[in-house]
Amino acid sequence: MSPESYQLFKIIHASEGMKYFNRQKVRLFTVNIFKRNLAELQKACGYIENPEIGLKLMSEALQGPSVQVHMEVNRYFHNFLASAKSLIDHTRVFVEDYYKNTAIEQAYKQKISSELASDPISRFIQDLRNYMVHKALPNSSMSLTVSRIENSSAHDLVTTVSISRDDLLRWSKCI
Repeated sequence: MSPESYQLFKIIHASEGMKYFNRQKVRLFTVNIFKRNLAELQKACGYIENPEIGLKLMSEALQGPSVQVHMEVNRYFHNFLASAKSLIDHTRVFVEDYYKNTAIEQAYKQKISSELASDPISRFIQDLRNYMVHKALPNSSMSLTVSRIENSSAHDLVTTVSISRDDLLRWSKCI
């Protein structure tokens, strides 16, 4: 590399545009973790909710694999909730570090205030994350529900993983 090329390289890497590009790249790591955790959770739930797979998992013969699948879904759920909070925290710090006292910070705070701070689902997700990270994984169970389809001899199978509502309600820090 010639001395002129190296000087140009240093100027480019010290530019505001390159600093912005590097900040965005670091922030995208957190976004990627959140999206990957969501995709893994959705995929695992899709397997359980598939009647053919769910029915097999509920059989006595597959009790060991069933427990493993159940634990994996809980792990994915935990990781999703933890990464959601990481994304929230990293975004807040990102805005504070790079956009303090700007229109971007003002718009960010307005959006949080008007749409998220008082949203009951957002509060519940944050409280559930706090429960899972700071207290314990709530009791959960896999279940199979068979119901007859009305005016038919066919049946509908629904398999799910559910968490215990009572555990959450007994925790004083949950809404």
